[in-house]
Amino acid sequence: MLPEGWSRKTLEKCAKFLSGNTPSKDNAHYWNGDFPWVTARDMKSFWLNGASLGLTAEGKKVASIAPAGSASGPNPRHDIAERFARLFDSAGNGV
Repeated sequence: MLPEGWSRKTLEKCAKFLSGNTPSKDNAHYWNGDFPWVTARDMKSFWLNGASLGLTAEGKKVASIAPAGSASGPNPRHDIAERFARLFDSAGNGV
């Protein structure tokens, strides 16, 4: 039973779900920029505060961007079970 004034909704109505859209590693114009690209090696604590790779402005255009404050969960395509929250806008594997 829900509290008075509450209603049931599916997750799709409450959140936006993204996937990584990894820019091609073969395109040098996408990589070695300043925009954080998050990978498994960056997921060491709940609060994500850095990324080891970066996208250029061109790479950012083809990636899915997750805003600061957004949460990420387990990615079924990887063996990553960690959940983390971003302290900054970023993109990455499984976003």
